[in-house]
Amino acid sequence: MPQRILYFDYQILTEELIEKGIPRANIFYYRDTPHAFEFQKVLNTWQTFMSYYEDELGIEPARVYFTNNRDVNAKAGQKHGYYLIEMNSGVIVEASRFFESKEDRLSGENLRELLAPGVKFSHSIGSLMRDFSVRFFFDHEFGHIVQKAVSGDNLIEEEYQANPTGGIDVLESHLKEFDADYRGSIGLASVVIDYWTNLSSDCKDESSLNLLTTMGIASVLCSFSDLLKLDIDFYLKEFKHPHPLVRINYIIHFLQQIFCSQENLKIDWAAVLNNAIFLSTEGFISDNSKFNSAFYEMNNMHYKEIIDYINMDLKRNLSLVPFLGIHNSMAFQNVEMDELKLVELQFDKLSKYTKLNINDLKLHFPSSS
Repeated sequence: MPQRILYFDYQILTEELIEKGIPRANIFYYRDTPHAFEFQKVLNTWQTFMSYYEDELGIEPARVYFTNNRDVNAKAGQKHGYYLIEMNSGVIVEASRFFESKEDRLSGENLRELLAPGVKFSHSIGSLMRDFSVRFFFDHEFGHIVQKAVSGDNLIEEEYQANPTGGIDVLESHLKEFDADYRGSIGLASVVIDYWTNLSSDCKDESSLNLLTTMGIASVLCSFSDLLKLDIDFYLKEFKHPHPLVRINYIIHFLQQIFCSQENLKIDWAAVLNNAIFLSTEGFISDNSKFNSAFYEMNNMHYKEIIDYINMDLKRNLSLVPFLGIHNSMAFQNVEMDELKLVELQFDKLSKYTKLNINDLKLHFPSSS
């Protein structure tokens, strides 16, 4: 990873792309918008990342820019001789609107004790969760860039879509999402750990680490619930992208593996996971009943199908797409992909902040143990 984030002049970058054939009308110019600072920060981080890996991954030249589309969506691939991530402006605008407009809920009595370690953070809870969400989004897209560079597949297509398969290889498509979500999980975990590592000594303790990890998981839950829509009818293989609930299950598994593999980090995973659910529903998600229906009821109803699909179809068929980044050390780092196992959360270890009726819930998530 690059050690220093560089500054990029967006005007110069986009003029270069226009000369190569990107329509000027498609490009979003953010300089005079309310979120100009966030856009520039994201551009600097992402373009630094892309430039850093150009030679190593053979993706030169690699660029990122923002489109005028306000949907929460993106495209990744090769076009006009460039490896491009075309990120809709809606990713930044909607994530900022969603995560930074909940201060009244976050300051409520129900969340006060849970969020107490965050009072010493130099950034607000909402802005941090926005950054966590956007970082997952980018690293997921970067995973598709790597896939297409290694495989020679230069198609550039929209990312988050649930259109019918149209005869394509569903398993291969789902494996690519599995891989890209793993990269997204690594990116999310790294930014959480980096933020904690750089806290002042009086803030850098176990409680602040567990809160930041809680916020990281909650940012994914919120993104899938309100930004990407979790409550679509359940399916396994009917569409080219896995159902959001399937993705949430293996993303949570990935995050557990990554965080819990760090020997210097002390994380109470059961408490963190349940606090993340509580923070999502109490602090952010617009329709709690819809989320509960989609997340809890569907998980209870379909969890065996989901885990079997992850184990039997996805994990056991990784060899079908040998170019996937999940095979190499860059993606895995120190994390091992153990056999996924069904485990029930240990309810005696649930955080006191969690206000779930545990007698009515049977949550099942993959475990790295």
